[in-house]
Amino acid sequence: MVKQCNFAGAICDVSDFKTLTNVQYGSCFSFNTKKLKTSKKPGQYEGLQLTLNVEQDLYISSTPVAGVKVLVHDNAEMPFPEVGGISVSVGNEAAVALTKTKFSRLTAPHGDCEEEDINEYGYMYSRTACLSTCVQSSTYKDCGCYDPRFSLPGNNSAEVCSSVVDGDTSSSQYQCVDEKMTAYLAGMLSCICKQACEQTQYDVDVSLSKWPSVKFQSQVVAELGLDTNDPEASQQNLQKNYVSLRVFFKSTVHREVTSQVAYTAWDVTADIGGVSALFWGVSILTLVEFIEYIVTIVTIPCIDYKPDKESEREQRQTRELEKQRQRDRLKKKRSQQTSLSDSTAVLTVSESLPAGQGAGLNGLNYDSASLKEVNTDEFMA
Repeated sequence: MVKQCNFAGAICDVSDFKTLTNVQYGSCFSFNTKKLKTSKKPGQYEGLQLTLNVEQDLYISSTPVAGVKVLVHDNAEMPFPEVGGISVSVGNEAAVALTKTKFSRLTAPHGDCEEEDINEYGYMYSRTACLSTCVQSSTYKDCGCYDPRFSLPGNNSAEVCSSVVDGDTSSSQYQCVDEKMTAYLAGMLSCICKQACEQTQYDVDVSLSKWPSVKFQSQVVAELGLDTNDPEASQQNLQKNYVSLRVFFKSTVHREVTSQVAYTAWDVTADIGGVSALFWGVSILTLVEFIEYIVTIVTIPCIDYKPDKESEREQRQTRELEKQRQRDRLKKKRSQQTSLSDSTAVLTVSESLPAGQGAGLNGLNYDSASLKEVNTDEFMA
């Protein structure tokens, strides 16, 4: 089937392919699963170039189309050409540009993905393989055979449901398998298949063109070793059986989609504390103060209060001292009032004397100036 193979300018051979059997498509050839090859540059001349012969003469009568089914997948993942991929008809060249995307999903409790590494097919876990296993397990359990419309597990040698292959709709086996398919399409089978926690996906951009061109046909005929003496027959052979395929990276830059925890337990605690502080003014310090207040209210009535004797004595001395000060102030006030009355009497007598020299008491003469200096006690005598 593979007539020409070239990867990044180097010729590849049969050892670079792994043969897989698919019930629907027959023989499938998987490239880059044994000896891993890498592409360091983008562009169609840095990728995989294939020239394939589909050998249409070997097709059975129930095959509706002539061409190849191309599926780009991770080399550790089980291929399911009946589920995805692109179809390329004979007499054409397909240019398949790839963009790599890697997904990393969260496990429980923040996410819901499957961490299983190896499935029943011997490949890395995928949701498609899980669904296929679920259908085949249910079909084999109830019908005793495998549905040929799904991939067969690699570790089981059970027979394929022959009535489905032959189209014998009247057989009980066919009806059993048909019921299982109807239940699967209706979502009635208990298939719990989650997304893989780690998954690599390749998005493709496909462009088709007529191949080969009229001017290039002779060169292709010579390279493929076809009959050069009959150009018309060779041209018909190319248009009937041959396909050209180019698979390459559009860019060496790939995307990574990583799920992260958006709301952690610490975020919940911080938000609760913030809202509480905003609406109720609650904080750790406030809570401690509240507890202290409650403890104080409960313990104070239980304390037997005993006044300090030293403090009581100081208070008594202070009261006595204050009383003594009040008595002294009262006594001083009374003394001042008595002195003021005596001075007024002396001045009155002095004003009654005649101006100038006057006759004094006891034969003494006093003038008005000397009367102001007379001692009160002497005057009263």
